[in-house]
Amino acid sequence: MPQTVQIIRDVITIDAKFPFIAGLEPGDTLRIIAREIRLMETYDLKGKNLEFYASTFIASNSAVILNRGTIGAQGTAGEDVLQAASSKVDILLNFAFRAQRSIEIYLLLDQTQYVYYDVGCVHPDIKAEYIRNPDSVVSLTTSYQSSFERLLDPTSMWNTYTSFTDPETLDMFRSTFTLTFSFDAATLSQQRYNTKIQAVGVAFIGATGKGDLISCKVEHGGVYCQRMSDGMLRESILKARYNIILATITPLQLSGFDLDSSPSLEDPQNSPLWAMGIGGLYTITIPESEFKEHHPTFEGLKEIEVWLGYQFME
Repeated sequence: MPQTVQIIRDVITIDAKFPFIAGLEPGDTLRIIAREIRLMETYDLKGKNLEFYASTFIASNSAVILNRGTIGAQGTAGEDVLQAASSKVDILLNFAFRAQRSIEIYLLLDQTQYVYYDVGCVHPDIKAEYIRNPDSVVSLTTSYQSSFERLLDPTSMWNTYTSFTDPETLDMFRSTFTLTFSFDAATLSQQRYNTKIQAVGVAFIGATGKGDLISCKVEHGGVYCQRMSDGMLRESILKARYNIILATITPLQLSGFDLDSSPSLEDPQNSPLWAMGIGGLYTITIPESEFKEHHPTFEGLKEIEVWLGYQFME
């Protein structure tokens, strides 16, 4: 759990300054808070296993789902799966919420950043306020909408998509075979941090190439920017990295990118473009070897598409 060491230090400080709180003996607060921290860590671990639990539940009930025979029955079976998974989520969130409140009572410090509500879940205080005052329904519905948008927002995948169609940019590329652009990490969701490049897609629409493909070099400059877990943006100066990829001459089809097979955050050395952050300056060029071997042409170039796939933590 993040900042656990700092939390314990805070508790020791409180023990030293206010040993008389609630009649506790020196050291009692530390023992109590350690128990609550273990509870929150358990919640975090179980939360990560929730997806595995749901998939196991679906697999074990697949025969029942298939044998029910009708779309309506399959929908009912699907609801059963969701209800079973949701009950696990509710239990974990209840434990996490109580642990959070316990730590806040002892430390008098906000701990909400350590409790992550799953899609479709909102803070218990918001639901309690609605029960107490039905007029707060707007706040409740807004919270649920924001929660579901984390999963269902269809435009989020296009935050890292760029299209170049202006004549000046295309003419410059035809002359230099080089395209330079910047990507601002601040445009990504504020809930996502530690964003690492996972896949890059490029399309030279209207160009010609052997097999309808053109090799190009995609380079990330030496300044990398990413959002940190505290919400702040941080720039790091490192060695510039590049990769040679195959670009298409037809519009990008993002469904063709197998992100699951891309290098993970824990295995960066297998990805030349892996670095400290997705934000920064990008340069796309056509290597001389590509012209010598495959003779691509760009006279009919109408558009350049670029898409940056990335990994993140949330």
